[in-house]
Amino acid sequence: MKTFVAAAMTSVLALSAVAVPAAQAQDRGRDRYEQRQERREDRQERREDRREYREDRREFREDQRERWEDRAERREDRREWRDDRRDWRQDQREWARHQRDIHRWRQAQQRYRAGAWYAPRGYAYRPYGYGQVLPPVYRSRTYVIYEPYRYRLAPPPYGYAWHRYGDDAVLVSLATGVIAAVVAGLFY
Repeated sequence: MKTFVAAAMTSVLALSAVAVPAAQAQDRGRDRYEQRQERREDRQERREDRREYREDRREFREDQRERWEDRAERREDRREWRDDRRDWRQDQREWARHQRDIHRWRQAQQRYRAGAWYAPRGYAYRPYGYGQVLPPVYRSRTYVIYEPYRYRLAPPPYGYAWHRYGDDAVLVSLATGVIAAVVAGLFY
């Protein structure tokens, strides 16, 4: 019986020695398979991460591009607004210059009968314009228009007076004699 037990023990030991390496081999194979699977999954995750990173960069660049385009549009809008404002100011200046010219020299809308006008001895009528100096002889009290409202003339500013010069009414500075405005053909 001893031999039988010894034989059984040896067989169990032999089987266990053979079975353990086989089981270990199966475990190692499973482990290698799992490790490969994990490496594949890791590589796949890294690829996906890189892909997402590239997509994020692409989106960021597109956003940057859109921002730059928006800036360029805003810059262009500001440029156009500045040009429009400059054009408007130029138009205003031209309009003001035109208005000044109209008020400095204009044709009378209505003519008035006001006695005969005679030039002083040695002088003859010669058309004067804005900025010229009216000779002192024409600035005497004889030629002053004392009631400008009768002829629909604006009241003269302080230091100025309306004078009759031929058929025209001339706004003259009392101090210098410089003509500030001319209304042509007011009298007949």
